[in-house]
Amino acid sequence: KKEDDWLSVKALREKVRDSQSTEVLFIEQCYNFLNEGGYLAIVIPDGILTNSSMQYVRDNIEEMYRIVAVVSMPQTAFSATGAGVKSSVLFLRKHTKTQTEKIINQKDILKEKVKSDNKYIETIEKWEKDKKETIKKLETEAKKKNPKFSKKEINEFIKDDKTKIQNEYKDKINFLKEELTEKYFVAKQLELDDYPIFMAIAEDIGYDATGRETRNNELIEIGKELSKFINHINETEV
Repeated sequence: KKEDDWLSVKALREKVRDSQSTEVLFIEQCYNFLNEGGYLAIVIPDGILTNSSMQYVRDNIEEMYRIVAVVSMPQTAFSATGAGVKSSVLFLRKHTKTQTEKIINQKDILKEKVKSDNKYIETIEKWEKDKKETIKKLETEAKKKNPKFSKKEINEFIKDDKTKIQNEYKDKINFLKEELTEKYFVAKQLELDDYPIFMAIAEDIGYDATGRETRNNELIEIGKELSKFINHINETEV
């Protein structure tokens, strides 16, 4: 699925999406090349790690990999090659098929529980019914006041009021989605296995924005510490 919009009204009736994002396709292709327990290091724009619109990408990463490390690169890291996007190096370890299936199953159960506990489907269906009845009442009143109006003229006459009603219900649904999404994330943090992640910020990486060498390269020391961290993972985690 390109976007795991589990609270989408459309998703209540449609589970599978045909399209897939470039980001997820790339991550999946890397996954296919790795053996279970294999490591992957990729440079990604920071937006994938932070933007709410990229949550579905992070969800896929979470299900397929153990996140090992995030090393933040300076804004100028790739300026010399014409790329000025703030990026990080993401280190991942491929889950076993069993681990991935377990995580997906845990998340699906949590999502269904959040929807069930908060009567999400019933609430959305009720609001949809209420909205249709409100708009129908608006149309009826408009016809009474303007009996000679055609259907097209009635629609034009109530257009602004109808849009206002639709927006009010849309806002209610979006607010409910935000509330349940937050509840899901809290529940997920408690339910899914927790593990340490190596975090580092590299400000001097051995060259400046023009590609000219500098006297210092913090990546060398970061690399040493990351090697120790990975060795610890290999020794203590299955």
